[in-house]
Amino acid sequence: MPKASRLSNEEVNKILHLKLLGKTVKEMSKLLNRSKSMIYRVLTRKTSYEPKPRSGRPRVTDIRSDRRIQRMSSSQKISVLEITRASRLQFSKNTVHRRIIESGYMVHAKMARRLPLSKLHIRRRPILSSSKMSASNEESVFPIKTTKREELLNSLKTCPPVAPLTTICALTLLVVLIYGTLWGITGPMAVPGGPIFGLFALVVVCYLGGQFMRILKLPTLVGMMVIGFVLRNVPRINVAKDIPQEWSANIRSGKTMLVVQSQNKQYRDALKAVPERSKSSAGTV
Repeated sequence: MPKASRLSNEEVNKILHLKLLGKTVKEMSKLLNRSKSMIYRVLTRKTSYEPKPRSGRPRVTDIRSDRRIQRMSSSQKISVLEITRASRLQFSKNTVHRRIIESGYMVHAKMARRLPLSKLHIRRRPILSSSKMSASNEESVFPIKTTKREELLNSLKTCPPVAPLTTICALTLLVVLIYGTLWGITGPMAVPGGPIFGLFALVVVCYLGGQFMRILKLPTLVGMMVIGFVLRNVPRINVAKDIPQEWSANIRSGKTMLVVQSQNKQYRDALKAVPERSKSSAGTV
């Protein structure tokens, strides 16, 4: 701790108290971390030791002058030197500048001066930046191209998992949750061999078939139809045999209505697009 050249009133009181306790100047210096000469000067001082308050410099401007300077600087774009010349009192431009800063109207401040780059610095800057660049920064600046297979393997190795592993886990948990809910509500009907189980298994397998066809850039409806045909005609995997005929008839009628509505919507969109194409072709002609 550096030894300051000025003592506070508290330190002077400590020195006088230690003198009453019989401490020597050397011991006081070690306790207070002050020089021995300074402590000796306090002890041998005949008058009372009190720091004199500083008188300070008298203020040149009053409240009215400050308001006038603030008004002039905020109402019009005028320099500090012009405000100093227009004022009635005799004070420097530094005083005007301080009053403007204190008022909060100082918008344009002087920029800190910086040393310009030398030619040596300009030549060595790329070398320094390349040597300090880490491997992560290099990857961010120069991204490495990877194949889809490598991205899939990297996603399987990460923890916590990322897509597509997270999507597969979420869908699996959703299927288990839905089946558990159906089992809790319907009971024996959701057990393997019941109608609810057959219908649920058919929906899940058709959904998987549609997603597989989506990967092959084919319509998902084609995948569902192919899976339905396979489940119906391949022996020993007929899942839909436990579904009652009434349920299957209602499902077929509902499916027909949905297909018809989707086709009607596509036809309406196609008919709406015909006039727009004719207008655009007429405009080009």
